[in-house]
Amino acid sequence: MQQINKKQVDYILREIVDTTWRPYPLLIPSDQVEAEYRFHNVLNQCGSKLEIAAILGLCAYIDLTCRHEGATNCLTSFTFLQYNNTIHDAIWIVEPFVGFHGPSAIGIVPQLPFAEGYHHDFGIFHSHDNGGSNWNLAYAIEVDGVATHRKRRDKDSYRDSLVDYPVIRLYEETIDLFLWAEDYMAEFPKGNNVPWDTDGTLHLIPKTDYSPQQDRWS
Repeated sequence: MQQINKKQVDYILREIVDTTWRPYPLLIPSDQVEAEYRFHNVLNQCGSKLEIAAILGLCAYIDLTCRHEGATNCLTSFTFLQYNNTIHDAIWIVEPFVGFHGPSAIGIVPQLPFAEGYHHDFGIFHSHDNGGSNWNLAYAIEVDGVATHRKRRDKDSYRDSLVDYPVIRLYEETIDLFLWAEDYMAEFPKGNNVPWDTDGTLHLIPKTDYSPQQDRWS
């Protein structure tokens, strides 16, 4: 796969995700050259452009919602994240609580290992610290290309059964790589504004009925 740079990100967002949203300028660090290099380096760890598109579509959806609620900075950045005694490079969505009841930070780790010889296309982590610590794996995401996965759905289901956290599968033949974020949020209970369940699970609940679809091409 071609190495990801600013031009490639623009192409993927324009032609695959189908949005005019862009992640630049990145929030942290303040040196944009370094910030872009580190951000692109995380995306380069993805296994396909489809996976990159799914990550960027999620970032776009969350960021547009936060902007609607008054955020003035682009909330997408880069961080290091520890999981299973390993440090991972991660996309860092800073302070999504501007637009949602829920986590203070979201981390996205491509090619997340979960067993010997197995990995998820990416993992979504939540933290109640906007500085990005005490990360908890909330969801595993699998982006299933038609050619690779169409004839192996039974094996995919078996893989999903190996873990005790939710797995969301995105199917290339049906997925909207911008609006899939609604599936991610639909997993959380609606009708209340309590971001924490009694079992400590962190939920992401939109503060309003706003849909970023209306600003997708703004």
